Amino acid sequence: MISLNLISDEQKVEINKNLIYNAIRSVLYVFLVLLLIYCGVLYYLRYYIKLRTENALNEIQAINASSAIFKEKIDTINSFIDFTDLIQDGYTQYSCLIGDLTADTQGIAIDSIVIDIPGAAFRISGSAANRDDLIGYHAKLKKYEYLSPDDLPLNILSIRTNLNFEIKGSLDKKKIK
Repeated sequence: MISLNLISDEQKVEINKNLIYNAIRSVLYVFLVLLLIYCGVLYYLRYYIKLRTENALNEIQAINASSAIFKEKIDTINSFIDFTDLIQDGYTQYSCLIGDLTADTQGIAIDSIVIDIPGAAFRISGSAANRDDLIGYHAKLKKYEYLSPDDLPLNILSIRTNLNFEIKGSLDKKKIK
């Protein structure tokens, strides 16, 4: 096949340059349009993030305001608990101690029980029907971990019946229930 060249070589070069120029211009237009879309999206996102940040800050302030009321109530409850702990630390249930001192006193007549709370001491006075009852009662007192009775005097143990006694000892207040 025969090809006819109706245009000159200079015109061909000029046409090729125009094609390349038009292609580059089209690419630049597309790039410019994409750049404008990207800038628009960024501007919208900036506005959206600013709006969301303001809403979040307002919500945080509202939560802080409402939590301040709860914090005040919690502080009040905590101060009551601290006060209760202070009272309980200073309280010892001595009724159990008296119950233990007077329980199972067969053959023993207790006349008085003196408990010296600040001195952590006790004194029991009374009478025993016989020496074995007194020794049994004294042994029972030794079994309690919070009582440390002193040893019985020998002059009391020399008597067999109708003994008047006085038992002294110390208390461990931390172990009293």
